[in-house]
Amino acid sequence: MSATQTLSSSSQTGFSVVSQPVRMSCEIVTTEARLRQMAPDWQRLNDGGRRGTIFQQWEWVSAYCRAYGPQITLRVAAVYIEHRLIGILALQQRGESLEFLGTPEADYGDILCEEQYAQSVLSLALETILTPPTPWKRGVLKEITADSLIAKHSPELPPSLRRHLQLLYHCPSPVIDLDGPDRMEVLDALMKQDHLKRYDRKMQRSGVFSCRHLDTKEEAHRHLLHFFDQHICRNAMVGRKSRFQDAAPRAYFEALVDHCDPASTVRFSVIEVDGKPITYHFGFQLNGMFTYYSSSFDVNQADNSPGRALLRNLFLYCENPAIREFDFSIGDESYKFHYANRIKDNLLLNIDPAPTGLQSRIRAALRFTAAEIRRRPAIKKVVKQALDKFTSLFAKPPVVPVEAKHDAVIAPPLGIELISADLADLCRIASELTLLPDADRLLEAKRRLKRGDRAYLGEGNIYWAEKPLDLPKKGQSKKTSLVVEAPSPIPTEFYERWPIEMLGCKPVSISWMKRLHLTA
Repeated sequence: MSATQTLSSSSQTGFSVVSQPVRMSCEIVTTEARLRQMAPDWQRLNDGGRRGTIFQQWEWVSAYCRAYGPQITLRVAAVYIEHRLIGILALQQRGESLEFLGTPEADYGDILCEEQYAQSVLSLALETILTPPTPWKRGVLKEITADSLIAKHSPELPPSLRRHLQLLYHCPSPVIDLDGPDRMEVLDALMKQDHLKRYDRKMQRSGVFSCRHLDTKEEAHRHLLHFFDQHICRNAMVGRKSRFQDAAPRAYFEALVDHCDPASTVRFSVIEVDGKPITYHFGFQLNGMFTYYSSSFDVNQADNSPGRALLRNLFLYCENPAIREFDFSIGDESYKFHYANRIKDNLLLNIDPAPTGLQSRIRAALRFTAAEIRRRPAIKKVVKQALDKFTSLFAKPPVVPVEAKHDAVIAPPLGIELISADLADLCRIASELTLLPDADRLLEAKRRLKRGDRAYLGEGNIYWAEKPLDLPKKGQSKKTSLVVEAPSPIPTEFYERWPIEMLGCKPVSISWMKRLHLTA
């Protein structure tokens, strides 16, 4: 699909000004082969325009397409003057929805072009993708920064296009601005925060401590396996499935390591104690911006707040004068606001191919209401509490803690092997169930393990004991096993048995916050 438009330009000769029409055209790129042919021009536009983010770098885009290509249909609008590419609006279609190329992995999106052409590029690109018949029913372009070219120039579009568009507030991006003369004072204040210092010292006293960036592709690939595992366990503890249980997100992070430079652009950091990875952060560094992107930690170390120790070491890394901004990226998690000294607004652009009719107007009104709620944290908190209270009416009863040993001794069947399990093992089991992980039961398991109880796995069950069966000697594996045989007595009393299915629960309902578009 292509479209053309005439752009007027002026040239001065002697004492007269001559207007010269310039022919513009737009091509909709739908194949990866054609997209790869555009790679040099793509990077030229990115390097020559405004200060771009990692999510507009060609290396990032190629990594994303390698992982998500089979799931999407490209709808990349490429705008030319004569035969010269001057602008790109990179979109994709997933199902019946049109979105930025890179969704859901990209934290920011915008058009790629020189600012002098921004209004013309945006106008022709939107006009082309809206040309009927459209193969999509709705368009939602998320994470448009308030200072982006789209946000700046969309009000300048002709009314015939603006009627299809609705630009709304979406979510905040807290940042630490380090570009002023007080950058060292800002960093010193962060480094002196008591809770960061306390957990950092605690981590350093727990063994041989190291915090480092993984600068080679080989080492980064090895650590990605631990990173995925930690993320899966961490999400299970709060009753969620991790995105890394799907193949595409795992392939995406692996492609990032392959396509981007782990020694410069990708910042894959790890804290290790006695050689064991405790917490990770996978982020980016580009154009003076350090992007805090994705993190994980060992759930067995959760009480030591390893994430805070990692944050302090990342702040220490930002003493590098080349870093002018620490970007916590999208999301309104409370801890981000504790450290940020500036908040960036992110917008979303709704594109309606058929904006007439009552249903379309009702949807636009609901989107506007949701955006206003998102913009006001106090109102959003009240709405969230009300929805959570409504949802709790259908929730399962909470897990009742077991405070004392049961009167009856539970004996496992003879001949089975029992293997000791820690909290991470139980989280892995919960994440592999078809149901969602049961956060309440995993918290109860954490409470029992913390007080000294032991969990043992055997034939689809978890057996709980008040004292360890057979602790390993120093230098041996921390995993213990026992084969239950007759007539040898079981060397402990098991006070409870959980079928592993008890680590999962049916989802109560679709998240009402997401259904009403109140979350990022």
